[in-house]
Amino acid sequence: MAYFTLDWLQTLASQGAPELLPLCQWLGQIRMGVIFGQNISAMLAPRFVQLHELRGLARLACLLEILSCLQQDPEQRLLQGEPHSGAQDRRLNAALGYLQTHFTRQVTLNDLALAAKTSTATIKRLFAEQMKTSFSALLAQIRISHACQMLLSSEQSIPALAEDCGFPSLSQFYRKFTELKGQPPARYRKQYRLPKAHA
Repeated sequence: MAYFTLDWLQTLASQGAPELLPLCQWLGQIRMGVIFGQNISAMLAPRFVQLHELRGLARLACLLEILSCLQQDPEQRLLQGEPHSGAQDRRLNAALGYLQTHFTRQVTLNDLALAAKTSTATIKRLFAEQMKTSFSALLAQIRISHACQMLLSSEQSIPALAEDCGFPSLSQFYRKFTELKGQPPARYRKQYRLPKAHA
């Protein structure tokens, strides 16, 4: 996981790096979140590990490389979906915002409806029409995405990690992880995590 502000990149773009302007525009478009394809996620997993180990200009170069690859991912899907109307977008965005903030705990469709100030039937319809998926499927994708980051960036045990990502049981975590990533979490960690450098 990497944290940075869009203002920081925009400042770089305006002070001698105009090549960053398309990247800044793209980042502005995905403020509500984006889901990337499995291929790009697997390809960039080692680079995210390197990002946390690098320092100085090497770290900046690695971050820009990652962002550039993500920007070009043909499988990326914006979380706000295709807008139908302003009112619908506001309700859907409120629900998605709640989901992204509270995915580590048990979240129900009713929780999203309360956050969006609408009915559960409306939330289900908005997800089906604009997200082309269900609430439960998207919640699982968000949790597994977070689990992948934790597998590569921490020493946390898989049972503890599954619980921290919001899964009610370890068996459900293993089943959903294998379904979405094509392999169990331990194998994913072994395959994509870079070995630590020894002093």
